[in-house]
Amino acid sequence: MSPTTYERARRMSLVHRALRRADPGVDSVSGIARRNGFRDLGRFAINYRVAFGEPPSTTLRWRQRYFQQGQQFRSHNDQTESGPGCH
Repeated sequence: MSPTTYERARRMSLVHRALRRADPGVDSVSGIARRNGFRDLGRFAINYRVAFGEPPSTTLRWRQRYFQQGQQFRSHNDQTESGPGCH
């Protein structure tokens, strides 16, 4: 692997991690990509999809989906555990 290829892969990994930790209501794919040195956002999106199997916008929304599903799961469990006869 050439140094350029390695550096691009490293930056892509940093973007992936940042997108998974980002707040979709505040952060944007383009802002995160640019902060990590990607200037051609169209090419970035194509390469991201090849590397991670989904568009970067889907990764950005992952956190939101994860916590919504977790909240729904907890709400369901809270209702089940606090139902009649559970005290």
